[in-house]
Amino acid sequence: MSYKFFKSGTFKIGFSVIIFIFSIFLIVKLVDFKFFWESLKHLKIEFLIFAIASLLVSYFFRVMRYEQLLNIKNKRKKLFSVSAIHYFLNKILPARSGEISFPLLLKKHLNYNYTNGISILFFARILDFFAMNFLLLISSFFIKSAVIKIQHIIILLILMIVGLLASVIVLNLL
Repeated sequence: MSYKFFKSGTFKIGFSVIIFIFSIFLIVKLVDFKFFWESLKHLKIEFLIFAIASLLVSYFFRVMRYEQLLNIKNKRKKLFSVSAIHYFLNKILPARSGEISFPLLLKKHLNYNYTNGISILFFARILDFFAMNFLLLISSFFIKSAVIKIQHIIILLILMIVGLLASVIVLNLL
C-alpha cells in the first residue's frame, strides 16, 4: 500500500465514515437515553438558546483573538474553522492533547509555520490564565462567605504577578 492511498479522497471519506459509525456505536452503548429524554423534557428553551448564543459569541471572540495574535486579516472563515476544529479536538481527546492540533491546523488552512503556531497557542493560554485569574479576583469581592479571606486574594495576586513575569521572560526568549 502506498502513501498516496492515505492521501486519497477515498481513504479520507472511508476513515471518516468508520469514525462516525464507531462514534454512533459508542453513543448507543454508553448513553442512557431514558435519562437524556427526561432531562430534555425539563429543559427550558430560554436556557438552551442562551447557551447556544453564548457558545457562538465565545467562538467569535476566540476568532477575533487569534486574528489579532496571528496578525491575519480577512480570513475569519478559515480562522473560525481552525478554532472550531481545535476546540472540538481539545474536548474529545484525552489530557487536552487536542492542543497539538492548533499549529497543525494553522499550517494546513493558513500556511502558518509550526513554531509560530505553538508560540501563539502558548501566548493565548497565558492570556486565558490571566483572564481567569482576573475574573476569579473580581468575583471574590462579591462572595459574602467567610471562605474567601484576604490571604487568598493576596496569594491570587502573587500568582498573577509571577505569571506575568514568567510570560514576559518567555516572550523575550521567543
